[in-house]
Amino acid sequence: MDFDRPTQEEIKTAENILFRERFWSKVNKNGPTPEHVSHLGNCWIWEGAHFENGYGWFWLHNQRMLAHRISLEQTLGHPIKNCALHKCDTRLCVRPSHLWDGTKTENAADRQAKGRHKPSFGAAKLTWNDVGRIRALFATNSSLSEIADTFEISKATVSRIVNHKIWIPKNGKE
Repeated sequence: MDFDRPTQEEIKTAENILFRERFWSKVNKNGPTPEHVSHLGNCWIWEGAHFENGYGWFWLHNQRMLAHRISLEQTLGHPIKNCALHKCDTRLCVRPSHLWDGTKTENAADRQAKGRHKPSFGAAKLTWNDVGRIRALFATNSSLSEIADTFEISKATVSRIVNHKIWIPKNGKE
């Protein structure tokens, strides 16, 4: 028997169907409805693999890609140039109507507006004024525990500050 070979277009179509079946088989379309955006309806929760930061990922084109980004790109029919942002603030949600194509600046502003912003690693919790007050309190016999409780820091951090192990001024002045 002689069979015709499939065309490149037929191969691509078949691969796309298999990809979609594999991707959507990892989605629970009966997820929770976020109270703050209940008008959007329930989330579609990614039940496949996920990163430690809570975002889902899917193996595509020999790399792990964000599941919510793939969902948005498949819905739009083209790759997005920016970030796939969540209207629902649910990291595992892949429901296309809960996602939008936004810039990194819009992503940062959205995080800040919704109170989800965390200082980056190394961001100082204290100011030089706080450090001066900590050293003054210690000099007047306040305990490490009292100072730590006042500034919501560890006793070890207070100890390092008062012993000039950290918060050392570069020019000799605080």
